[in-house]
Amino acid sequence: MQGLAIVTDPNLPTNLGNETPAGTEDPILIMRLSDNILWESGIRTRAMPETLSGQLTVRLQVFGYLAFTAARYPQSTAEITGLTAPTF
Repeated sequence: MQGLAIVTDPNLPTNLGNETPAGTEDPILIMRLSDNILWESGIRTRAMPETLSGQLTVRLQVFGYLAFTAARYPQSTAEITGLTAPTF
């Protein structure tokens, strides 16, 4: 569709709108993915024998870091609403 990649996601609501009992409106999100920045570190592990040394216990820890921002260019994400759900 116009050269854009299309992704369907079951996490988007399909019952928007003001019809009863439930709406039939589907939202469409259009975005430039290169403007959304995601940073991820690798998984790190460490052993901390000092933490519980009074109980002769070692604490093992696995952790990683993650950061995401879509605020660099907020106008690069748009939502289109008011569309009726398609029938296949």
